Amino acid sequence: MPQRTNATKSSIQRFAMRELTVEEIINQSPRRCQNTHRPMCVMPAAVLLATGVLKAFVTPLCIELGWKGGDLFPCIFAGVATDYGLAALTGADAMLMVTVTTTAFLAGVTKKPLLALGILAPCFPMRGILYMGLAALAGAAFPIPATLVKRPGANK
Repeated sequence: MPQRTNATKSSIQRFAMRELTVEEIINQSPRRCQNTHRPMCVMPAAVLLATGVLKAFVTPLCIELGWKGGDLFPCIFAGVATDYGLAALTGADAMLMVTVTTTAFLAGVTKKPLLALGILAPCFPMRGILYMGLAALAGAAFPIPATLVKRPGANK
């Protein structure tokens, strides 16, 4: 069986070997979308914002109602969707905005900046690691309203 060269490796193989970053995958998707399903590839900023905010509110509700699951990956999804919407509205660098604000959001929810940094660092370009670290510290320091915090001994 012939060995694959870099030119013939799939995107998944290149990503697994850290030869392809999330940013490169995202930048390739519009070209792929032009050839396939165009409406699914371009979402208005309002839809992205609404999706992220709705996910951020529905996840704790579902967990409190007894649904199984965690809050880490829904938080990441909510952060990414909202941040792409904000980047589209403001015209800011989308990758930097998603990197920083998703890290801050996850650190704010977990109150564990090293956990947020450890989970998200492999997902984003390393050029933003300093910003991610600062965002993780800021997110973890941001107070959560008392009505949203579970009190020990509260009725279950």
